[in-house]
Amino acid sequence: MEIALSNLIDNCDMIQLETHPDAFFDRAWHTVVTENYILIKSYGRHSVKLFERSGKFIRNIGSIGKGPGEYISLYGIQLDEKKELIYLTPFANAKKIMVFNLLGESLPDIPLGIVSGKVRAYIGDDLVTCLCMPFDDQTAIAFQQDHKGTIKQFVTPLDAQFAQSFDTEIFSYQNGFGLEMHNTVVDTLYEYNTTENRLVPRFTLQTPDDQKLYFSLFELPKHYYVWIAKTGRLLVNKDTGESRFVKLKNDFFGNIDAESWGGNNGQFINVTAAIDLKEKIETALNDKNIKDEDRSRLLDINKKINEEDSPVVFVGQYTK
Repeated sequence: MEIALSNLIDNCDMIQLETHPDAFFDRAWHTVVTENYILIKSYGRHSVKLFERSGKFIRNIGSIGKGPGEYISLYGIQLDEKKELIYLTPFANAKKIMVFNLLGESLPDIPLGIVSGKVRAYIGDDLVTCLCMPFDDQTAIAFQQDHKGTIKQFVTPLDAQFAQSFDTEIFSYQNGFGLEMHNTVVDTLYEYNTTENRLVPRFTLQTPDDQKLYFSLFELPKHYYVWIAKTGRLLVNKDTGESRFVKLKNDFFGNIDAESWGGNNGQFINVTAAIDLKEKIETALNDKNIKDEDRSRLLDINKKINEEDSPVVFVGQYTK
């Protein structure tokens, strides 16, 4: 069924990123939006891009390469606006977390005390929390350490939680209430309870025995969200258990399609290429049931955007 985005988030801002030669990037992979900044790591060999919240391009953070302050590929980004620091986690078998300031200057790395195939890292004031995709010679599926790399605690993986190849992923976006993680090797979404130092199962997707499905599990404040490859997106109400395949419509902007779900830290974030947005607007304008105020707004947006422009960021806070 179609579901309005306003059922999930409280508000929605649309931010046009500046079209600037140095600001070009491929399809957005990781995006962080804070009070004053937008940080984007895209697919392809492009540096991390730092923008003002208004969309104005500021600078690249680091560069592609193998030297100091350089990286080949990344698996996670974090922006601590209060401390004016940016953290970049390398893609595979990471031994460190790279640190930059907002001026783009490279600072001393944070060494990782445990190496894992892929890791999602969250840097706090005193501790670094890591959620992992381990291989059979690696010791942790989750751990905490200090900023010097000293391990404070870790969770040993079960046999079923070891990855066999880099085809599997670990997803963790913290849009619910805890340190959620889904290692796609298994069918369960876990929460890392750091107080008890254990993984707590939160949600399991039961699949037909005769079908092999690839899927990823996420937590939202009021729902569990399931993406199933070549099938669709499933939304599960936490209170009622009702589940439906859904098509998301951005009713803040004339019911344009909002199929690419993303975001982190309690935010819905959707980065849409300008050419794709114009196509979505055209589809919405052709709907005979469109409201006059929506038509007027979409026509105005359509006039201001060219197909060659930089992408547009839609961002809103998930309703708790």
